[in-house]
Amino acid sequence: MSFVLDALRKSEHERQRQLGPGIAELPTARPQRRPPWALVAIVLLVILNVAVLGVLLLRDAPPAEPAGVPATAMEAPAIIAPPVTPPPATPAIVALTEVRPLLEETQPTAEAVAPPPAPDPTLVPIAELPATATAGLPQLSMDLHVYTDDPARRAVFINGRRYQQGGVLTEGPTLREITREGAILDYRGQRFLLPRQ
Repeated sequence: MSFVLDALRKSEHERQRQLGPGIAELPTARPQRRPPWALVAIVLLVILNVAVLGVLLLRDAPPAEPAGVPATAMEAPAIIAPPVTPPPATPAIVALTEVRPLLEETQPTAEAVAPPPAPDPTLVPIAELPATATAGLPQLSMDLHVYTDDPARRAVFINGRRYQQGGVLTEGPTLREITREGAILDYRGQRFLLPRQ
């Protein structure tokens, strides 16, 4: 009988080892005592804030009055200003000869108000051209469009290459003009617009 009990105890111990250590077998770790750094940092910050606040308050405080001098003796004597007289009234009617030059100076010039030129209505975008007009023309893609009032500074990037007005694309078309809408190209006598994207 004791032989059977010993065998059961051994099998129970092996099963316990396979499951892992039990609570009673775990070693207890003692917490290490560390100084409370957070508490020390908070106390130092409070002391620093009180010192800064004290310096600011002392610097903004009014100067103390000298002892033995009454407050009324320190006041400056009152300065009496002379009476202010209003300027003479200006006449409400101004001569027309004085106003006309002023109006001419403030009128905007016709160049400043003029709207930008309207796009050419006969110019057709490349997407609307018939297939016969674009036969042999490779795909054109405008990567970058730079338009300024100065024609010499206008530029476009088509299929990864930079072109200015008057330049010939490696694909064949001639770049006639760079407008606000895009680039006007000429290919075999057919003018068309490559719109900006």
